[in-house]
Amino acid sequence: MVLNRFSGGFLVIFPFLMSHAAQVQAPQRTIVNSPSVNRTSTPANSQTPKIVSKSTPAPPSGTKQNAKMNSSPCGDDKENKNYLELSPKNYYDLISRGSATLISLATHLCYQPKMQLKIFTVRSHDAVLTESIYRGTAIVRSAQIIPFPKAKTDKSLLLTKSEIEDYSDRIERRKDQRPEQADGVYLLTIDKGTLELARKHYGVPKNHPMAKEVDRSRIKDMLAIGKLTYDTRNPKFFKHFPLKGAKNLTINDYSKFSRQIMTYKEMTESRLTYDKSLLPKDYDQEIYILSACPGDFVSYNFLTLLRENGYKKLYWFRPGFLALKPDAPDCMTPELLNGVQVIGADELTSLLENKKSYVLDVRGATKKEEFTIRQAVPMEFGEKVNEMGIAEVRGNITTEKLTKKKEGFVGPLDNFPNKGTPIIVFGQNEFDWAGYKAAYVLTQKGYKNVLWYRFGMDDWKSHALVNPIKYPLNKNAKSDDLYL
Repeated sequence: MVLNRFSGGFLVIFPFLMSHAAQVQAPQRTIVNSPSVNRTSTPANSQTPKIVSKSTPAPPSGTKQNAKMNSSPCGDDKENKNYLELSPKNYYDLISRGSATLISLATHLCYQPKMQLKIFTVRSHDAVLTESIYRGTAIVRSAQIIPFPKAKTDKSLLLTKSEIEDYSDRIERRKDQRPEQADGVYLLTIDKGTLELARKHYGVPKNHPMAKEVDRSRIKDMLAIGKLTYDTRNPKFFKHFPLKGAKNLTINDYSKFSRQIMTYKEMTESRLTYDKSLLPKDYDQEIYILSACPGDFVSYNFLTLLRENGYKKLYWFRPGFLALKPDAPDCMTPELLNGVQVIGADELTSLLENKKSYVLDVRGATKKEEFTIRQAVPMEFGEKVNEMGIAEVRGNITTEKLTKKKEGFVGPLDNFPNKGTPIIVFGQNEFDWAGYKAAYVLTQKGYKNVLWYRFGMDDWKSHALVNPIKYPLNKNAKSDDLYL
């Protein structure tokens, strides 16, 4: 069911063949628990590096041929692969210890000592969707194919009981497709090469591995000719601000669906439902999806959901509804704010060193987590957000607008320093208007040295993953809990 699925901090590369069962008539309201459709191992719009292939056809199904169990696993029948995708745990080990040991089922590939690999991490280790982020390079120290019963006892892996059971199940399923590999697995040890900070774009990922992105011109053409275009905004917003030419495809609960990437398993467990009668019965029909803006995750999650339920030709207008309305306020915060200095992570580290700055974490209760920037003081800025998780007051912020919506700091400002002391405010990321508004309010109250860390906590954690000393947090990460 899951492509390139990562579990428990070890790597699994398990390509499935594309198939689709005979279509059956579904009830009008579909619960997200129908069996997933298998898919090819190369998603649409993939950023994966090219693979130089030397492969030969696999033996016929049922052939009894064991995987070679030796320390030199490469040969003419193996594909060379110059990259490696890491789970959160593996990447944390690579950073903190300088090396990582992992298991891979991809015994049809070629890994050997001294190979330099490009390193990518994935956003979620239990997701069909894998947002790969380039992290630099690593060097293969050792690579060998051994039987899984032997690998699972390797003390360097520290596999849990559930991980062993999960791996055993995957190996059994693999035997149907690659019987020649038997129960062989790669045992890889890699050493840290040159790691780089990858400044990613927050909010919804820039692409979805199961869909192709389209531009404004294309989506307008589809709307004009009545092509199957679905606006996934909350029905209340669609009613007040309809999109001509689109159908309103909604989910029964937007609370989590709009605020973070969800796996199909999470959708199933949350008993999410949608109206399948709005969708075509032909699973090969082109479907175009959009939501409000890149600051919400609704359209992204719907793409995952529809792909899991069999729809093969999915197209995504990532900028969303607001991009089609030039007069609508953007969901992303502006890059500049009058009277406020906008800073990045490196500037913030310098300010933290002199210990004369006042750092405010203004994130709301729904965005709080166990980590924050060291020295930061929690001072929530209360703001109204809609059902899509988007701030209601955006764009041209004024004191009158904030007062009307009763937005402002939760708690008195009595303990603030004198008005000449540098005050740094930050929220979650550049889609979080709380930081922008907090900085604005402080300037209106007469503070002369206000700084805004626009990219916020998400950006700081990305830096801390590479250099936790230079970019300190309020507490030490014990394993992979820092991972974004």
